[in-house]
Amino acid sequence: MDHDDPFEPLGVIPAGQETEAAASPGEPSADSVPGEAATGFLRFTAGGLCFAVEIGRVKEILGPRQVTPVPRTPHWIRGIISHRGAIISLLDLCGRLGLDHRSAAGFGRIVVVRSGGGVAGLLVDGVRGVVSLLLSSIEPPGEGGGRDFVAGTTRQGGEELLLLNLEKVLDLEWNSTAA
Repeated sequence: MDHDDPFEPLGVIPAGQETEAAASPGEPSADSVPGEAATGFLRFTAGGLCFAVEIGRVKEILGPRQVTPVPRTPHWIRGIISHRGAIISLLDLCGRLGLDHRSAAGFGRIVVVRSGGGVAGLLVDGVRGVVSLLLSSIEPPGEGGGRDFVAGTTRQGGEELLLLNLEKVLDLEWNSTAA
């Protein structure tokens, strides 16, 4: 696979191998529970912040694609892409969360995630890899702002890591300004 070709997938997580990726070694927390298993998360950046989703929810990572706009949709819905015969909705994560783009080229990567019975693409600034986290190291999110889309927070390598609440991010009816 040639990674210089923007139309080739950058990473594919074959079905059934999600748990193998989740079992990779990571940085255990000092306050971990003895015998607690680590869970794998894909780390990526958007708007200068570091986010993560459970690796089991990630189908694959794609490079830049031709996007077909869809009329009368929110500004953060970039449109749809075609990949391997499937049509995938593409959501701009920075736009959805109200953040500024930080990628050098203005178009980073597409993280294809599983949601309900289908998939959706999240446009992110960059992908940083897979990390193992102990669930006991994850704290509840703070209040306000884009934190409505965050399921929890933790620190990884001295950096705050925000775990996305994919259900809220992908819910077209959900409004972050709602109480």
